Amino acid sequence: MALASLARQDGTKAVRLYVTRIYITEGGYDPYGNAQEAEIRRNATVESVNSEAPRWTEAWTVALSSGGELRFPLRYRSGTPSWSAGEATPYSNVKPDFHRIYRFDQRVDLAMSASLGRELDGEMALSSTVAELSGLFDGNERIVAVMDIPMSVREVSLP
Repeated sequence: MALASLARQDGTKAVRLYVTRIYITEGGYDPYGNAQEAEIRRNATVESVNSEAPRWTEAWTVALSSGGELRFPLRYRSGTPSWSAGEATPYSNVKPDFHRIYRFDQRVDLAMSASLGRELDGEMALSSTVAELSGLFDGNERIVAVMDIPMSVREVSLP
């Protein structure tokens, strides 16, 4: 599970995507220099009646071995998934010069997007009891998009 944030690059007005923290189930994978071990639980169900769009229910819990949890319960009615291609260049928040280039082709079900004016047909919440994230989860955070990406082809490279 990766926690990503948008922030201004030091000394400029440019906004970058930063990988703020990666939570992993076992050691070893730490390309951004900020991985932490955690137990990651996911419960998911789908309900569909006749020809209605499916209703998805998911509950994610990331329990850190050092204490604290991230929780993300989500329930929404599916839209029309579509294929999307793109590129992302996320930077490390602890090694600011390090980044990767991700080129992807993925199937996306856009559950919610603030910038596109698509409201969530359902409910969600995001909460944290992780002490180091108290500055990010102070009550002023907002979710700007929720996407379900069941299929993805991704090419990862270094600059």
